Amino acid sequence: MLRAFCSCLLLLSCYSYSAEKISFSGFGTVGFVHSNSDTYKFRTDISKYNDKFEDNFDFNSISSLGFQTDISLNANFDFVGQVVYRGQDNISLDNTLSLAFLRYKPSPNWDFRAGRTLLDLYLLTEYRDISFAYPWAKVPNEVYSLLPFRSFDGADVSYINSFGSLDYRIKLFAGESIGEVALDDQTVNLEIFNGLGASLELSQFDWTFSIKHTRAKTRDNIAGMQEVINGLELIPEQLWPDKNNFLGEFSLVNKQTYFTSAGLRYNFDAFTILAEIVRLKSDSSVVSAVKSGYVNTTYNYDKGQFFYTYAIAKSKSNEINEAVQLNGDLPEQVERLFLAVNESFGVFSPNQQTHSVGARYDIKDNVAFKLQFDHTSIDAQGGALWSYQGMNTLAPKESFTTVFFSVSFTF
Repeated sequence: MLRAFCSCLLLLSCYSYSAEKISFSGFGTVGFVHSNSDTYKFRTDISKYNDKFEDNFDFNSISSLGFQTDISLNANFDFVGQVVYRGQDNISLDNTLSLAFLRYKPSPNWDFRAGRTLLDLYLLTEYRDISFAYPWAKVPNEVYSLLPFRSFDGADVSYINSFGSLDYRIKLFAGESIGEVALDDQTVNLEIFNGLGASLELSQFDWTFSIKHTRAKTRDNIAGMQEVINGLELIPEQLWPDKNNFLGEFSLVNKQTYFTSAGLRYNFDAFTILAEIVRLKSDSSVVSAVKSGYVNTTYNYDKGQFFYTYAIAKSKSNEINEAVQLNGDLPEQVERLFLAVNESFGVFSPNQQTHSVGARYDIKDNVAFKLQFDHTSIDAQGGALWSYQGMNTLAPKESFTTVFFSVSFTF
């Protein structure tokens, strides 16, 4: 599908002379991260592998640069393209192209889009990568970091209207996506397809409420899982009678994954409250049910903002030893396979909570300084959202502080 996007971009470039209006804009962040933990290192999501364990300051994790073009073709059609650099190790068109969609708007109420859009999972989906649009130095990891998918290749339709003073928007979408998951010193692909989603957004002057639900299938096992499964299949059924049932639940092939979220933004006097709760569930035992959320209070004063956020992510990681009844002792090679299975269970099983305080100051209409302090407590084997050099099954419990400083801008 990416080739189709590229063809669309080329076609629009060829005919751009006939467009009614072409505009260019951009956004970015320059910042650093410092943590007093020698065990866990910060990353914006599980697609990133942070290997800077010997560096005191990380200048890559929260720094980014994005460019966007909006091309109005006529009264009903327009095209939007966006590329974002977020510190990707291997830069390609596929992992930098965030938006590339053609939009048809036959009336003020209806909106049809086809191409690459942002995956509508969260309250802040539309501007997650635009740091200037929110008070924090980075969005709360407990909600935004577990899934590696950002963009969605497909189509959506939105209907916008009002009922009295209540505005509402209903959106349906379908498509597929490919994300990356960082495992130890390698990054592997994770693909979802047959994705279907719906969102409802209600708003009035001082508040916005949204509820979203998406379901999709994972296409294949991530690299390394299939080798483990092949090894487990060699265990005789006499030793492991329930082997086939376990392997069927363990595999990611054609397994449904469900994601549900609810978000609220409320403004009163000089305060803004933001809150989200999310739930991730899969038919595969590799992805344990994860519940997470955050609540944020921001005080707005002149050109400054002061905020406090509490965020939490909880899950119950599976263990193969609890699911297996063996008729005999484990051979050494089987013990190694079981250890690899338990390592897989830890990839999507975060258990942590974070208290954040910080401030933002807008020195210009398009430039903001941000300073944020996070105090994070991670349970043993619960650091799935962080980079950790070692085995997940041996990851320790730890509490530590992380400092973020950034300059966000738009142009």
